[in-house]
Amino acid sequence: MSEPTTNDINTILANFPVKDSSSNKPLNLRSHELLPASRVDIYARKFPRLSSGVAVSATYENEDKEVLEYIVHIDPKTKAPTLILQECSIFLEEFPPSQIVEYSFQPNGPWLLSNCCVNAVEMYRQHKFSKWRELFDHASCEAALRRLLKIGLIARLYDESAFPELEEDKASWQVTDERTGKLVHIPHPVHALRRWDTTSQAYVEVPCRLEGAPSDADVDQYWAKLLEELYRLYGKEYIEGLMSSAT
Repeated sequence: MSEPTTNDINTILANFPVKDSSSNKPLNLRSHELLPASRVDIYARKFPRLSSGVAVSATYENEDKEVLEYIVHIDPKTKAPTLILQECSIFLEEFPPSQIVEYSFQPNGPWLLSNCCVNAVEMYRQHKFSKWRELFDHASCEAALRRLLKIGLIARLYDESAFPELEEDKASWQVTDERTGKLVHIPHPVHALRRWDTTSQAYVEVPCRLEGAPSDADVDQYWAKLLEELYRLYGKEYIEGLMSSAT
């Protein structure tokens, strides 16, 4: 069976009711276009069905006149439409991909779809720095403490559930607890966050710097003070030994 034509897509969307993922109230279709390949590639990592068929970016208007984007996948064989929704792991609600934050661990990508909506990310930013600091006082094992010391101060958002590594990179951010044999995940800070803005039809930056983290100018001073605290807690020779070890 052939791919859906423009007329097919018009008819399919006109007869495919969509409700606001937040209010569950019907939305009014405004316009639609094929989802750009660059965005298809990002979403297809999490939704493999987008690798075939037609992915449509459809904009709708809610009762407050707010414009929202939803992604609709049209099956290449049956032409059946499916709404693409991602659950936020914090709020446990489903959102369209444009309301889910994207993240990258490197300056040049790749960009990945996270498991958090924008509001959840903002909530994470408010307490993750203190959580990172607590890891030094309650390190689960020597290997974890060694990696934390080698990574140094983390001032950007991290979370293994919200921002997971690609499968081929996971092992680089895990150590084995010598006592239990269990894998321990090491905090992996993101390089940048962004979200799709439906109104401007462009990506906009989402802040990723942790609240409470020192400014760039104060990082060295903060780290030196932290090391002094760790010297008192664990012993200077022990900490310096971990920092200088090869593994």
